Amino acid sequence: MRVLGSSVAARYLELLGEENEFKDEYYQGEYIKDIAKRIKDEYSDTLKIKLMMKFLR
Repeated sequence: MRVLGSSVAARYLELLGEENEFKDEYYQGEYIKDIAKRIKDEYSDTLKIKLMMKFLR
C-alpha cells in the first residue's frame, strides 16, 4: 500500500508542476497517472503542502 500511495502522490505533485523523484520502485502504469489526475481534478492543489512535507523527509 505504501508504494501505491507514494506512486500516486508523486504523480499528483508532478501534475502540479513540482519536480520530485519518481523512484524505480514506484508503480509505472498509466492508471497511476489517471488516479493522480482524478485527485487533482477533485482537490486541486489542496494536498500539495502536506505531500511535499512528506516527500521532503
